[in-house]
Amino acid sequence: MKLPLSLPLLARGLFTIFEPKTVIECHAYEIRRSGIIYGILSPEYHDGSQFLDLISFYPDAKVATIYTAKNDDEPNHDNKLTLTQIFNSLAEEAALYTPVDTRWLIFDVIEDSKTDEVLAGLRESSSLYSVDDINIAPGDQGWDAILSTEYYKKALQVIDKPVQGVLIRKQDRHESWKRFKMIDRIHFFFPPSKDKEPATPTAAEGLATQVELPLDYEEQKAILNGLIIYEDQEITSLSEIMTELVDLTQNTEKSHEILETWF
Repeated sequence: MKLPLSLPLLARGLFTIFEPKTVIECHAYEIRRSGIIYGILSPEYHDGSQFLDLISFYPDAKVATIYTAKNDDEPNHDNKLTLTQIFNSLAEEAALYTPVDTRWLIFDVIEDSKTDEVLAGLRESSSLYSVDDINIAPGDQGWDAILSTEYYKKALQVIDKPVQGVLIRKQDRHESWKRFKMIDRIHFFFPPSKDKEPATPTAAEGLATQVELPLDYEEQKAILNGLIIYEDQEITSLSEIMTELVDLTQNTEKSHEILETWF
């Protein structure tokens, strides 16, 4: 199995700021980076003391992760960018990643009791353990429930293709003092690209029409599984970028609260 060529980015220094300016920076946002993880700060969102978006990319594996996206909570202003615009600009100008090529788009489920209950119910009804994966095809039990979540709505904003399957998987998150907790992650599966047009805010309104998982689902899941060996590095980068934000914002109480929710 071919491993992503972009993985050496994991070892690069913290908080790289890109030159020349990206579309994002031209709109008065700030880009921060730790390894493969990019954070967006907006002066209009909590005065730049909290990340508006946290996103990572594995270009060769065609996998992207949105850890958080609070664009709907950002007040309107003249320079405001949508999640679609930020995702596309960040991918193409910073990460050298083509959004429309995405096969897996992953979302963290954090502090979302409603979705937690839905996922727990799906495992229980399928006689699965609390840490087992859930594979969901269109029409399966739970399909409509997943498509009613905010994560699906955000997926439509950034990937201009129909969702063909969903994988729910647990991930360990650890703190510096080795305390572990588990979170659910929703993985949306997309077909191969047939065009190179960027996503639009109303993209992918149509749903997949098949009633079973596509033939290459398991093959693409194997590529996804191949990234697990880099999971510790990814989580470390996530911890570092969040910790550096606390330092950047003079260790505000709110920043510490946010850090505690993530780790």
